[in-house]
Amino acid sequence: MTRLFFTLIAFGISYSSSPLFAQTGCPEDQVVFLPEGNSVMVNLLDPDILGCLPDSSLFTISGATYTSGILKDNEVLLNLGDNEVDYFNCANFQAKVLENPTLLPDGTGVEYSIPFVLSNYPEGSTVDEVNQPIMICATMEHSYLGDLDIWVECPDGTEWKLHEFDPNDGVRRQLLGRGLEGTTTPDPASQYCWRVGAQNTFEEYILRFNVGDEEPMPAGDYAPEDPLSVIMGCEINGEWTLRFRDNIARDNGSVAAWSVGFTRPGMVACGYNIKVQREPVSIGAYTDLPGLSLAVTPNPFGNELVISTEAQKTEEADLTVYALSGREVFRQTVSLPAGERKLSFDATNWPVGIYFLRVQTEAGELVRKIVRR
Repeated sequence: MTRLFFTLIAFGISYSSSPLFAQTGCPEDQVVFLPEGNSVMVNLLDPDILGCLPDSSLFTISGATYTSGILKDNEVLLNLGDNEVDYFNCANFQAKVLENPTLLPDGTGVEYSIPFVLSNYPEGSTVDEVNQPIMICATMEHSYLGDLDIWVECPDGTEWKLHEFDPNDGVRRQLLGRGLEGTTTPDPASQYCWRVGAQNTFEEYILRFNVGDEEPMPAGDYAPEDPLSVIMGCEINGEWTLRFRDNIARDNGSVAAWSVGFTRPGMVACGYNIKVQREPVSIGAYTDLPGLSLAVTPNPFGNELVISTEAQKTEEADLTVYALSGREVFRQTVSLPAGERKLSFDATNWPVGIYFLRVQTEAGELVRKIVRR
């Protein structure tokens, strides 16, 4: 039976729960109480009792938090409210990683494709209700989402539309990653995933959350525009191709990798809910660590993250910054001398948004919400 343990880190207090499994081998619904703040960090530990490879467990989280991906470092951030978790264990996840990010051609109707061969499935395996894509992901950036067609072609040539260009829909000049118009080198990219059952297509997300022109689309999982039935019967082994079509000139983008995860024999698919609720405490509780005071000023910050510390003794601290999706964007170990010190870090390439700063010392750890403006 697979075991999944949660270690919760919330503003200076660490918790460990009992194994959260019913007889089915899946976690039970849980309620987490926050002593302070709006978010909690969750550590998913999977000892791979089913013999899964370390990178073969996938997860998607929707609700208060909206993210997806391979379970790397096992850590995700859950926001206040209901968080619906789908946990896929023992998935067959294969990827095509380019040696260097490749610029997508710009122009009217210009196409670009990235093929790679899927293998290791039983001969004759086809896409059906059991063998279906869990997730298709692309690491990319683009300065004009509204002019792109994105689709996948399975080995028999059938096309599965992930995002379709439509000059009359609600998709305009939203950004993928931090794509900037007019650049001649790749800009900072984000990972976008498509899965059957996700809440919104790109267009639905834009309309629902009022994403404006020049604003980035959040990394995470989205619904494909075509239903799964379009590729039912496609053979799994063989050449799969991710294709792009640029329909309007004067914009640009790049792609670094794409991947596809299919179910495989022995896979466990779990669905459960984690409700994060506020637990009132006195103002100022758990503000600092024993012997260490810390402040981020200003907050919100711009191109530079400034952390001021005051320590009673010289000690080392591990600083980690996470995006709201749980993706690690910065990590560094620093020496904090006794007394006051000011640390500055370049945040120029961080997208605008909410982040979480985690500080770990021998005395414990704390998490602070910070905002890049």
